[in-house]
Amino acid sequence: MEGLKTLILAGGSGTRLFPLSRTLFPKQLIPLFQNESLFQKTVQRALLFSEPEEITIVTNRVHKFLVRDQLGALCDRCTILEEPEAKNTLPAIYYGISRIAEEDESGQVAILPSDHFITADEGYRDAIRAAEELARERLVVFGVKPDSPQTGYGYIRPGSPVGPGFSVDAFVEKPDRATAERYVRDGYVWNSGMFVFDSGIFLEECRRHAADVVAAFESDTPEEAFRRSPKISVDYGI
Repeated sequence: MEGLKTLILAGGSGTRLFPLSRTLFPKQLIPLFQNESLFQKTVQRALLFSEPEEITIVTNRVHKFLVRDQLGALCDRCTILEEPEAKNTLPAIYYGISRIAEEDESGQVAILPSDHFITADEGYRDAIRAAEELARERLVVFGVKPDSPQTGYGYIRPGSPVGPGFSVDAFVEKPDRATAERYVRDGYVWNSGMFVFDSGIFLEECRRHAADVVAAFESDTPEEAFRRSPKISVDYGI
């Protein structure tokens, strides 16, 4: 597991947990679990595979002090990058990985949303190990096997087997109930929004498919880069 870096996406507003979650205090930062937040639990999972100095956090500018406070002694050598404005996941990931790649352009990076509740058991560890193997040549996304037909998640249609995983036939948007039931019957998985990317492969795919994002981040400042960047998810952009 040596050398796996982690990029944590902590810029969300957590609107689905309103009114507990609010703009200035989003759900990933609320201490819901014995005085620990989902964000802190995500950092703990990241520390299973990355050293503190190998962890980068991208967060909204208004949340940076909350993030720093919650890191405390848990990860005092983590890097915090501020998003001047929210532009969805592709600009955030590009910002983080391009900064990480300044030190290691071919290193692998796990991208973790900060609002997941995941038990870091052996199954989780095995999935990360399998993703590292696949990420030598591919962009890897994690799917979650549904336990019920949910309309609040995007889905992935798996294709043919590839090593320990599967190719992606399609990403599909949040369905209605009948469509969700069909997706579950047909073996679709929930799109977790978790990834493992090789920095070099990811940046090359961005140059190929998301040139407007790449051009925006050639700006002199993050403020200008995010102002110029389109608002787009990594699923759509790549």
